[in-house]
Amino acid sequence: MNTHRSLALLALGAAAMLATADHAVRTRTALERLESRGFPRVFMPWNGIAPPPGDALEAAARHDLLWHNIHWFGLEPKGGGLIEWTGFTEASIEAARAKVDRLRTLNPDMIVMVEMRYRDAPDWALPEDHAIWLRDDEGERVMSWPEGGYLKLDTDSPDLRAMVARQSAYFMSLGIFDGLFFDWWYDAEPDRLRLMEAVRAKVPDETVIVVNANDNTIPNTAHLVNGSFMECWASPDWGTWGKIEETLVWLESNTRQPRVNALSTWWATGRDEFDRVRATTALALTRSDGFALFTDPNDLPTPDHLHDWYAFWDTDLGRPEGPGREHEDGTVRRAFQRGTVVYNRPGQDEVVVRFETPRTSVRTGRTARTHALPSPEGDIYLPTEPR
Repeated sequence: MNTHRSLALLALGAAAMLATADHAVRTRTALERLESRGFPRVFMPWNGIAPPPGDALEAAARHDLLWHNIHWFGLEPKGGGLIEWTGFTEASIEAARAKVDRLRTLNPDMIVMVEMRYRDAPDWALPEDHAIWLRDDEGERVMSWPEGGYLKLDTDSPDLRAMVARQSAYFMSLGIFDGLFFDWWYDAEPDRLRLMEAVRAKVPDETVIVVNANDNTIPNTAHLVNGSFMECWASPDWGTWGKIEETLVWLESNTRQPRVNALSTWWATGRDEFDRVRATTALALTRSDGFALFTDPNDLPTPDHLHDWYAFWDTDLGRPEGPGREHEDGTVRRAFQRGTVVYNRPGQDEVVVRFETPRTSVRTGRTARTHALPSPEGDIYLPTEPR
């Protein structure tokens, strides 16, 4: 036997297996990724862990859902600029593909989405006299986001709708992204329904679409989108958490399958508010199959949505064994393959959580059959022996 030839064939075979495995990871649907990913699930809206613990892309891959703009992915328009682009350079497409491939090598179950720009843009993005700028009664362009210096686009323009629908289809044709993200989603405005209908008509059925509707329901477009980014800007006030929970429950019942709802709360005094970390995570775990995040508030001078990574998120609960259920003491509880999650709402009394066999509290590290849980709080209780 030719030893060198045998080794070469083995190397070729190993390379082919790796290429096949890479292709399988790349071509899995969002539904397949969701069905294989356990809980808790954490997401990254634009910006991530700050400062990142080591390599920034490895830090990003800790999250199970991510969206960002074209520049973060390295995509460079080859015509039309930031708004009216018709495609991207081949080199930048390959750079974006390589970046996403590395993320999925690190986390094969990650859902990766790209942001659609449709509502506003920097003043330099289009000529001043362009028809799709939104204008006031005096014909002046309208400010959208003072912090970013962005101006509004006319979201009810048929030309803008057609452009966004074409761009959405193009994104999905690249085979890089699981879906699309739309910021600033005002569901009550009729233009949003017309826009989303135009997009859905152009993209594959399996395209995941998430919109940013804050802590509001989206009755007009829920049937067209897979979930909402619940950017709960009022969450530092515990009094708003009742509405947040109601909205999350509504979204889990009314948005399109597969559902991708993402709950984000903001800190009131700092990143060390661990009770809010746990409450946010427990609320997401007991009331949804979605994603959680605890993050900096937007009014800081730093980029929005920067956050820490919390050990509470490293718990491995596996898959849920059923829906979350109301308990007679006012808590919401949900059983998972490898533990039980309890959410004690704001305004409730402290409760005693009881188990037939000893459980270890992730919050306290204590192992016992009974555990005190204050309000507002959340905890995960792990069996002392594998179930």
